[in-house]
Amino acid sequence: MAESDSPTTEVPAATRWIAIVGLVALCALLVALFAPLFHAPLFSDDTFSVNQVTKMEHWTEALQPDAFSYFRPVKNLFFFIMVKSDAMHPAYHMATVAAYLLATVGVFVLCQRLLGHPLWGLAAAALWALSASNVTIGAWASCLNISVAAAAMTFGLWAWDKWRETNGSPSFGILSFVLFALALCSYETAVSLAPLVVLLDLYRGRELFKKGAMIRYAGIAALVICYLLIRGLQGADATRADNPSYALDIETWQVSASAPYFLWTHFLMWLAPWGRLECLGSYLWDLSIPAIILPFCWLLLIGAACLCIRFWRAGNLVIFGLAWFFIASFPSSNFIPLKNTPYADYYIPIPAIGLALVAVAILRGLVKVTRPNSGHAQGSRRLAWALIFLIAGSRVVNLTAFQGWVQAWRNPVMILVHTAAARPYQYLSKAILSGTMLEIGKRELAEDYAGRTLQDTEELALPFTTLGQLRYDQGQFDEAAALFQIAANKRHLTQETRLITHFYLGRLIARDPTQADRAFAEFIEVLKHHNSKLHFQTILEASDLFDRAKRHHDRVNTLVRGLEIYPNNTQLEAQLKDARAKLSEEVEAP
Repeated sequence: MAESDSPTTEVPAATRWIAIVGLVALCALLVALFAPLFHAPLFSDDTFSVNQVTKMEHWTEALQPDAFSYFRPVKNLFFFIMVKSDAMHPAYHMATVAAYLLATVGVFVLCQRLLGHPLWGLAAAALWALSASNVTIGAWASCLNISVAAAAMTFGLWAWDKWRETNGSPSFGILSFVLFALALCSYETAVSLAPLVVLLDLYRGRELFKKGAMIRYAGIAALVICYLLIRGLQGADATRADNPSYALDIETWQVSASAPYFLWTHFLMWLAPWGRLECLGSYLWDLSIPAIILPFCWLLLIGAACLCIRFWRAGNLVIFGLAWFFIASFPSSNFIPLKNTPYADYYIPIPAIGLALVAVAILRGLVKVTRPNSGHAQGSRRLAWALIFLIAGSRVVNLTAFQGWVQAWRNPVMILVHTAAARPYQYLSKAILSGTMLEIGKRELAEDYAGRTLQDTEELALPFTTLGQLRYDQGQFDEAAALFQIAANKRHLTQETRLITHFYLGRLIARDPTQADRAFAEFIEVLKHHNSKLHFQTILEASDLFDRAKRHHDRVNTLVRGLEIYPNNTQLEAQLKDARAKLSEEVEAP
């Protein structure tokens, strides 16, 4: 196969300037669309990341695995900078949107090169950036690294393509490898770069087995292998065995068997996002979808792959885009049973670059058909116009879903509500909603979501702790105790839910002063964790327990330790004064 000497078509300078102005306008539109989120609260994973980096003293500690045992130094460094600079919430969101804009520019740069025209490149970038399934990576601080990865991958592939041109400058090769390394340090999906560079060379019609090409591919392979080795040496988990999106007893083969279903679910999120978007999905084998459907998902995938192979030829951008989608989806879709979250909209943006190319390539072909001198019959031209309006119109209508998902991110509770409604057996989002609703005082909704979670599965502790707190507040202490005893032996999503269980069990046992030792054994589990929301209240509960049990010496010791953590706290000082007075009376009594 002869290598293409001129992969792009020369266009007038005025056209390039129009494209650049259009790109600036697109970025301005994105800023306007995301602006309502600048004052939104942090959400879920953000809190875990903030808590982790708060304990770090030096930036080099950010090179360790993140709060979820993923090796994502870019994400850790971002949160380290934000926390150590005492940044307010708007700064987190502005940085996240800035990274998304950078990714949009990267998509434009790569697509205009592949399409051979800056205006078509702009169309692909707009279609990608304004897809509703992309909103989460522009809205959620914990997804900033995905935008960085998308930017590094697209700019890196652009540099690779420049390097592979005849007489291409070696500086482009160095740049591509640096960007590929940045992508790998940002997000695991970047491991798909190895097959993507081969796909790009195939698209260009280049020889794959020449000495120079083989050396380049070996370099990419070495880079990915080095990344995987460093990832392992840093202690990152190879799989998420404890991912709460799956039941504990799900088999690895069942995860892999479900992979095509996860992939097609993500495809539908991009194609028709209304009512399908979610970011904390759950999956129960043979319940979320009947297992009998899975072979048909495999057949559909195999059929699509066979069609891509059958119609492959150099320069076919439609097949290239579809192949990009399948290749870039592979790392997150659990074909290798890594137990990634089964479905989440933040998995879609990088694979969706290929889908944007497919859509624009089809549109470009239809536009050619509509030209009077195209040689096509009038009926064919009318059909082409109808298809153009259908494709373009569907993506414009997609903006309603985009705007709706932006509005949902203004109040992250709505993200959970939408996720819970997206499909059956969304037990994880329902469980989190039960606890969230209790925190904000919506007790009826808290009980409703806890009950709905237990209808799906009884594996998680959170619905039991929610119901236990409700029963405690209602004075139904025996039922509350039973619920917390169940919760103690269930699967806790966070350390805090485990501590809530110990706290309330301690409270309930402490109702009998003769059981002070048993009650304090529960309280001590909370007291070990100074960063717990319940820590201070637990000191007061333990103080009251020892006061009622007339164990004044233990009460004094508890309060003294409490004041070491909360110095000059007037409430603790007053209690300590009272405890010492009672201890003195006890010592002086005959």
